Amino acid sequence: PFNAEAPRLISLVAALALLDEVEKTMEFPEAESPPWNWADARAILQHLSNQSSSPSDRGKVWLWTAWGRNSSRLAGEHSHATYIETPDSERTEGPIARSHAINVPILFMLRQNGETERGWKGTPFYWPVIRAQVNTRTAVFTSEVLDVSRDSEDEKDESE
Repeated sequence: PFNAEAPRLISLVAALALLDEVEKTMEFPEAESPPWNWADARAILQHLSNQSSSPSDRGKVWLWTAWGRNSSRLAGEHSHATYIETPDSERTEGPIARSHAINVPILFMLRQNGETERGWKGTPFYWPVIRAQVNTRTAVFTSEVLDVSRDSEDEKDESE
């Protein structure tokens, strides 16, 4: 249910399927926004879910859905950004994340009304927001894969 008091625990597979569906509906014109990588978002959610300190919680994600959002597309005049960057808020989603995302990450699906009067294209859409669980081991994430064996060969050639 939308705007429920508590999120639902769902499978990682279902959460990834939601991201797949939302990806089809969103546009990020390069001239207007920073690049967004859906594969990275899925990889991050998968990593977080599989890092649960409780083996029985691995492969699970909290899901909380909301509707009726009426944010403007453009950020306020005193903002450093052109567009809004955070569809979630510490007032609404913050307490939910803090009380539930302890050992399992949470995926917020926030339905934006998308009204043209607020700078959107006149159709509703969902913002997916991923928040890591409190008990997450520190990690470094990169979408680039380094070929360590090749780097070692290059260093060897330079030293000769």
